[in-house]
Amino acid sequence: MSALGLVVLVAAHVHAASDEPPGPGDTGASPKTENVAASAEAPKSDGVDEAPKEVAVDELEQAKELFRKGNIFRKAGDCRRAVEYFARSRSLVASIANTLNGAICMDRLGRFDEALELYERVLVDFSSSISEANRNALAPKLRRLRSEVGSVDVAANAVGHLVVDGRPRGKLPLLSPVRVMPGEHTV
Repeated sequence: MSALGLVVLVAAHVHAASDEPPGPGDTGASPKTENVAASAEAPKSDGVDEAPKEVAVDELEQAKELFRKGNIFRKAGDCRRAVEYFARSRSLVASIANTLNGAICMDRLGRFDEALELYERVLVDFSSSISEANRNALAPKLRRLRSEVGSVDVAANAVGHLVVDGRPRGKLPLLSPVRVMPGEHTV
């Protein structure tokens, strides 16, 4: 079985830099009470307090530990390593905290396509946990990120995995386009 590779060119309309601060601080607000745009803070918690009841205790504890390690790297300014820990924490137990911190770090790293996906996951997956004020505070971030990225719409008549530039980006068939940074990409 062989894989089909495509190279696509993605363009995105890029606006001038926003008035938002360059990145979140570390004052430790809870994700349930923080005002994301006004304070631009990352949540301080064990990161997985909203876990579903059916999650195994050992998975929950492992997710919390991975979240704590990710926060250590984020606070030290090492977002590249922090993202890895937040992603591993999310793979065990997705929470508003590990999703939001992952988005913050992706944004800082200039990985705007992935940051946007994670911010949107916060709004969708944790809609009952996020306040209207925080939802509204995320709106300018979402607008800015949407102006920075393009998308690839992939149609498939078979089950499979979409890989863009060597990174897994979804399972086929997709429900929506995949966001990517402007430029040339291998699909």
